Amino acid sequence: MRSPLSRHVFQRLLAPETPTKPACGRWCGFATATQPAERRRPCRNKPTGRRGLLWMARLKKDPWFKRPDMSPGLDTMLALNGSIRSKKRPPSADKLVEALRTFFKAKSQKNEPILELQAKHVQNTLRHLRQTSSGGEGLGLPLADLRQAVIALAILPEHDVETHKQLSKMLYAEIKKVTKGKDDLASMPDDDFPLVTVLAQTGDARAARQIIYRRRPNDAGTSIRSMWEMVLKGFVAERDQQELEATLTMMADHEIRLDQGLHELLVVAHAQLDDRVNTMRWYARPRVPDGPVSQEVYRQIIKCCIRTNDVDWGNQTCQFAIEAGPEKETWDVLFQWAAACAQDVEEFDRKMHVMVQNHQGDDNVRPDTDTFNGLLELAGERNDVSSTERYWELSQKWGVLPNSQTFLIQMDHRLKAGDLAGATAAYNELRAEGYRGDADIALGNKLLQAAMVSGSVAAEDIVSIERDMRERKARLQPDTLIALAFFHLRRDELRDVIGLLKEQAFHYSMWGRDRCAELLFNFICDRSNSTELVWDAYTITIHTFSELPGAERTALMKEFFDRGRPDMASHVFAHSCEHELASERPRVKDYAECLRGISRARHAQSLAMVHNILKLDNTVEPNTQLLNLLMLAFEACGNVERTLQFWQDVSRSREGPSYSSILIALRACESAVGGYDEAMNILTLVNELKIEMTHQLAAAFIGAIVSHDSSKEASRLIKTLDEKEGMKPDVLMLGTFYNTAPSQERRVAVGQWIKMQYPSVWSALEELGMHDETTDEHEGDTVPVKKFNIDRTLDV
Repeated sequence: MRSPLSRHVFQRLLAPETPTKPACGRWCGFATATQPAERRRPCRNKPTGRRGLLWMARLKKDPWFKRPDMSPGLDTMLALNGSIRSKKRPPSADKLVEALRTFFKAKSQKNEPILELQAKHVQNTLRHLRQTSSGGEGLGLPLADLRQAVIALAILPEHDVETHKQLSKMLYAEIKKVTKGKDDLASMPDDDFPLVTVLAQTGDARAARQIIYRRRPNDAGTSIRSMWEMVLKGFVAERDQQELEATLTMMADHEIRLDQGLHELLVVAHAQLDDRVNTMRWYARPRVPDGPVSQEVYRQIIKCCIRTNDVDWGNQTCQFAIEAGPEKETWDVLFQWAAACAQDVEEFDRKMHVMVQNHQGDDNVRPDTDTFNGLLELAGERNDVSSTERYWELSQKWGVLPNSQTFLIQMDHRLKAGDLAGATAAYNELRAEGYRGDADIALGNKLLQAAMVSGSVAAEDIVSIERDMRERKARLQPDTLIALAFFHLRRDELRDVIGLLKEQAFHYSMWGRDRCAELLFNFICDRSNSTELVWDAYTITIHTFSELPGAERTALMKEFFDRGRPDMASHVFAHSCEHELASERPRVKDYAECLRGISRARHAQSLAMVHNILKLDNTVEPNTQLLNLLMLAFEACGNVERTLQFWQDVSRSREGPSYSSILIALRACESAVGGYDEAMNILTLVNELKIEMTHQLAAAFIGAIVSHDSSKEASRLIKTLDEKEGMKPDVLMLGTFYNTAPSQERRVAVGQWIKMQYPSVWSALEELGMHDETTDEHEGDTVPVKKFNIDRTLDV
């Protein structure tokens, strides 16, 4: 296996940095996942956005940019799903079979569960093989590969196991088909075991029981008994006592009685669920042959009593255990019961001496690290800090040295108490101990999350813990992964972010990937983060989590519009159009949102991009609303000639123009060459269609006429509407009349006319106030143009 050191060395060689002192005078000497702490370098400046919008495309060409870390064979299955979606030629059947064989072999060797997302890809691959095989039957897999597959599926993840159940049934049916008629019944129970395991652990113990019960009684060997035990555990987990009793009756038909082993299994299983009532019931159940209760039963009952605070039964069980002659492990549990009953340290010391005296000559029965670890763990669960210190002092008195489990318990205690410095020290002690198990991974995740939230832990400590976990190929939790991504992102360490996501993200279940995408989405929508930073986060999100739904992509697009970056928003929209699922690509409503944002931003380049995308999108048929928005966007960007071209398309379309279409077209007429004539044509169309004249529509006509220096016609229109139609001019109509006048002289004349004819409306306009909008040329100089604060915003 390649050493992780090689990756660090070659990355440093490919990206050398001169160790010179920076202008800011500060050094950054901490380590990163790609840089050792010993080599000091100048600190990077804050990201300035100079990478450009498409920096990811350039990074892909770098030598360090590697493919995502995923299980062997999964890339071929992903290629199959991609080819099916894009209607391209899929990988050959031989390649798919080899991919499945490699995938299941790797999972079995590592004893690693198949995640839900991976199981779905396997399921799709098997369906494709069945559909493309000769006659449409069979999966094309040899019997040995089928058996290895069901064994790998029996290692279940913590969540989302429904696909595993379906896959196990599919493969089991295929195995039965292949072995049908063959004289190898002795091996058949082994084929049943993986499916029984999956069904019993996924809430379908009845189906598992039915598979076993169909076997012949004379097949009752070790494998059959193990399967019955799996079914019993399944019904205990489902808390179904009735089916549990029925299962014991069916086991009796196979000559399997409630013996010592099954009695211990049922009592321990109920005790571990803290089901005190049924634990007592099965503990009192007679067994064949009747014999002494096992020490494990006593230990689990006492632990159950500790968790459920059952003092009476706990004391009684402790007495039975002492009378039976407790083993060393039972003594440890008895000490924990004494701790739960709040006995002082002196009493513990006395009992430990009694234990040693009763087992003189046996050096194995004396207080050791496991004894004190149990006490420390119990004190930690109860947040009893004083007892923790006393147990620690007592362990030193007995000369007991801590081990890796001690440091794990200490680390857990420190994290619960919020002592991150102590937790970090315990983690370092654990590493110094040479511990290489997996029990510290969950605590390491908690430590990293807490360290990055608090801000009190030094950056070099965070990076050191991260580097240690990555070198061990430890799986980070989604929240930890994204917190580390933000940590490196804020330090402008994009390579570390991308490398971290590539190592981890493709090993998550669908829930884990959704959680990562959710955290990144929230980060992007957080206005306290700079635009440059959230754009980097978005680029990484879309590259790593390409399954991000269309609704979330549209929300991100609107976020960048709200941040005043239409260029970024339009790129988000373009990425949405390339979604791997056709159902998640933009529809009319998404185009509408994008065009609204472009209209507000008045960004011509973004409009050109989106318009070109629309022209090439054969899944979207532009309707009147979409054409209206195109008109509005082109008008806002100053291309009024194109706006009027769209108006011609709308007016001749089957759906026809809407009220908004007329308003947008008249707005374009204000600055278009020949706009006066076009406005008159629109007025003729309005009269022909007998469209109701409203104040907003009248104001639009007035603006189109007045802007072409036809103030007299506009005033006649206002008088006609007032005297013949009974439409009294309002602030919008007369304000538009004033604001659209082509020069300052015209505006003065219009203002005098309004004062004379409609003094009340003029007073209302003066209350609204004025603003400087643009400048006019006057005898070679520029003068400010004052216009009334009226709202002429158009929306569709």
